[in-house]
Amino acid sequence: MERHERIRAAIENGLDEIAELAQAIIDERWQQVLQYERSNPGWENRSMLSLRCYRNGNNIRLEWSGIKWVKKTKGKPMRFHVHINRGSGYSYSLAKLSPFAKEWEIELIEKTEEELVLLRREAYHLNRMLISLRHAENLAENLDSKDNLESGLA
Repeated sequence: MERHERIRAAIENGLDEIAELAQAIIDERWQQVLQYERSNPGWENRSMLSLRCYRNGNNIRLEWSGIKWVKKTKGKPMRFHVHINRGSGYSYSLAKLSPFAKEWEIELIEKTEEELVLLRREAYHLNRMLISLRHAENLAENLDSKDNLESGLA
């Protein structure tokens, strides 16, 4: 069982690294967006796409969402995030992202998504490894209990 714990720790360490890399990619994108928005003021130049990294246990989600502004009758306009469905596979298509994208950020979106696709795929496979490891642990437990049972009968 100790070997399974070492394997699990290595896989979870890999997931930690993926989450850190993803956050670095997202932070870099935000810095580029903020830099452009500062040098080009005005609502028409503001990005209407949001990118987030969610980590829940061993599950890592790298998601784009659109931003919509709804004018309230009283007070300030409200900002809403619109869920954008990922296409088949591990990537978002530019067709789904472009309704929210500004022309100046299309190239940045493509570059960012190319990097995130690889991380999504790797995280998926590491999660599959954890599932396989759970099955291996169950088999090892059954084998140990069978060996203990047989040695008690002899």
